[in-house]
Amino acid sequence: MEQDSPKPIRHALLLFGFLLLTSVVAPLQRWPLPLLLPILLSSLVVWSTPSLRYRPDWLNLGRVNRPPLALSVVALLLSPALILAWYRLTSPNLFALSSQIPRGSVLAVILAGGVFALVNSVSEEVICRGVLQQALTARIGANASWIVQGVIFGCLHANGVPQGVLGMVLASAFGIVLGWIRQESGGIGLCCTIHFCTDAAIFALLVATRNG
Repeated sequence: MEQDSPKPIRHALLLFGFLLLTSVVAPLQRWPLPLLLPILLSSLVVWSTPSLRYRPDWLNLGRVNRPPLALSVVALLLSPALILAWYRLTSPNLFALSSQIPRGSVLAVILAGGVFALVNSVSEEVICRGVLQQALTARIGANASWIVQGVIFGCLHANGVPQGVLGMVLASAFGIVLGWIRQESGGIGLCCTIHFCTDAAIFALLVATRNG
């Protein structure tokens, strides 16, 4: 196990290197490329290089134990409510984000929302609760890793929904909760479910903002 511990760290460094690349190359900034390309490219490098190859401990869906399941239910109920409260308190201008939603029939918009929530939630879980959290666990230990990755997750959402300083605090808290659930359940299944529902609520807010 000690011999494999640097490998998740190297994977995380590769992943965030590609994330940085997609953030500065204009043609690569169209969603979902900034999320999918770094995951695919870093994984390709890792799996094709024997000296970097390792077994990700987050590929499992995880166990549905009582404590993480209970916290998951709380998170599912609180996340949409806190996002709505953030929107009412800060009155942010979300036009830049809501204008990217394609127009069409109700069914087309619902389908677009489902695709967005699925791709965005799974991709961000792989990045933060997957690669990043396993790398941090190898470097600083399990007890600190789920907190640190949550703060990094919040910082990465400075321009998302929620946004701004308050938004980053809320996103960090959300990421920390998901990090604990990932650690206690042994996988990212519950995390993806919570994140999917939260992203679906965010998409609905953007649709309402666009039409409003």
